[in-house]
Amino acid sequence: MGNSFMFAYPIFLNLLFTVIQMKSRFLLLALLVLVIIQSCTYDTDEIYERELNHPSSPPEITTVDLSFSMEEDTIILMQNSVLFHFQTSENEVQRVDFYVDDTLVGSENSENGIFELNHDFINGGYHILRIEVITNSGTGSIADEIGLEGYSFSTREWVFKVLDGSSNNVTTMVEDGFLKLVWDIPNDEVTEYIVYRGYQEVGRSAVNSFIDKGYVGEGEEFRIEYIGPNNTDPQYIGYVELPNEMAITYFANKNNKFAIQWPQPRYYAAVDSVVVFAEELVYETTKYVVDVNVGEYVIPKYFFGKEHSYKIMHIPKYYNPEYEDYLGSGGWHEFAFSNEIHLIVGYPSPIFNYMEQINNTELFYHTNRYSNSDYTQNDSLFTYSFTNEQIVSRYRYNPANFGSMNDNIMKIALSPNKEFLTAAVGYTGRIMYCPVNDPSDYSIHTHSSLNANYATRTPISNNGIGLLYGSGKKVLYNFINDEEIDFVETNTSYSDYNISFDGKYFFLDVSHTIDLYQLIDGEISLIDEVNQWSYDFGIDYFEFHENEPDKAVCYDEETKVFNVISLPALEILKSFSIPEEEVLDVNYQTNMILSGSDGLIVVRSLDDGSLVTEIPNELQFTSYGSLRLIGNSLFWKDGARYFLD
Repeated sequence: MGNSFMFAYPIFLNLLFTVIQMKSRFLLLALLVLVIIQSCTYDTDEIYERELNHPSSPPEITTVDLSFSMEEDTIILMQNSVLFHFQTSENEVQRVDFYVDDTLVGSENSENGIFELNHDFINGGYHILRIEVITNSGTGSIADEIGLEGYSFSTREWVFKVLDGSSNNVTTMVEDGFLKLVWDIPNDEVTEYIVYRGYQEVGRSAVNSFIDKGYVGEGEEFRIEYIGPNNTDPQYIGYVELPNEMAITYFANKNNKFAIQWPQPRYYAAVDSVVVFAEELVYETTKYVVDVNVGEYVIPKYFFGKEHSYKIMHIPKYYNPEYEDYLGSGGWHEFAFSNEIHLIVGYPSPIFNYMEQINNTELFYHTNRYSNSDYTQNDSLFTYSFTNEQIVSRYRYNPANFGSMNDNIMKIALSPNKEFLTAAVGYTGRIMYCPVNDPSDYSIHTHSSLNANYATRTPISNNGIGLLYGSGKKVLYNFINDEEIDFVETNTSYSDYNISFDGKYFFLDVSHTIDLYQLIDGEISLIDEVNQWSYDFGIDYFEFHENEPDKAVCYDEETKVFNVISLPALEILKSFSIPEEEVLDVNYQTNMILSGSDGLIVVRSLDDGSLVTEIPNELQFTSYGSLRLIGNSLFWKDGARYFLD
């Protein structure tokens, strides 16, 4: 997965620096550069789920609080941490990155803009420290939201040297892949030093250093004491607190590789293996043991679309008393885990309630969710380029007297040619009608048959004729002229209903029977009541052909036969076998059928049912439209994409 970066507005101001020796454990000999580098980064492999606006002008960064002065040439750090507080003139601060010798050594994230740097891990010698403040870009994209796109501001660079260790008299470093502790020699005769990890003694040393082969980066406080001929009781020297350094990220690419990844452990020689804790089923955790050098756990493709949680644990190669407690106590003394990631398996894509392909490069979707646990009344209509992976347009229906549930839109329907849209406006009996390419040019329609306490879908034809699902009436309605054409009087509750692309036919589906109607000279006429006993084709799936007149398609789940039939004669024009249990979707733009069985998703040709590809999978298709076949991909409603071969 390749990345491209665009850099703008470089301004460099070089300053002289002086070196002043001061009494401290850290001496910062500093300052090279007051640098403001503003860079807008764009990750070409990420998908955007917010409205894509032009990037805002680079904001101004204000330093509200800093542990040391930006104006001083030499600074001493007197504490274990450096406190930062930055504010921006416009965009939100996403994170602060810390670089030592041009290597990223840590990041801090905070909504209130306060960040902390623990520097106990820095080895002795001269180093350069650089701090970068990352803000969002203001485009509203998914990459912007998760911090993969934005402006980067470098505050300064400092040259510093670690002299005596940390402010607590103990310094840490890595030696041959193990944690090494070094501490101050006391002004007293020493017989031996005692090293404690947490509350447990882990070793003794005759010199002022100790290598802990059992420590794997789980995060812990180390305390050093000593005893000597003049001290019968242990005497305190100092301590150092190390953060948990186990971290994982989620990786997905267009080859449908989905993986949990982690960097090489800092204390790699101490780590025997990595255990991945995967919650792949509700309340059920599976453990996978992975070689420490592999650096990733590849999630099987058949989990596409499933909601999972992952975290890892470094397993010590040598004795670690806390890990032994964890094993022996059944987990009551919890050994440290990495961060936990909750994800939907797949390539990240928009979360949707409704989605349709509208041309060869774009899709249209509606959502009231921006995460799988975040429902909002700020639902919107989006046009999205699935080739460039970015939002093209966004519209939110938001009247001046915007209220609560009665002003959000739902039950979306697009005409087969993708030119017109209808939507229910809350539970009010009102219907929104508009062009797909300009939802702001909408009109609101009402009808006496529509129940004010319900929201129903209104299918619409290419010529603006819609099928109103009213109470006691099913009405053909001309949205262009804002007038009723004709109606069928019925109180039956139907499981499905639709209108043909030319407005000539519509059907009402109830109890495996299709009531098929035709519009002739402005009047509705019943063609027949169609069921599997009266005709040689089944109707477990029934829809009008999207772009060929006087045709419908249907599927029989018992005989596994897919048919193309003529209208109004109801004669079979073409038949072929589809051995799967159900038809999930038909895409007339790509001429493909999406079908599924238990544990399998299949894509077939609409011409003859020949196999295009099949994907082992564990999804449960609880509602039509939750898995869409669009372009060369499958889109799952919870925000996952699978690329077809």
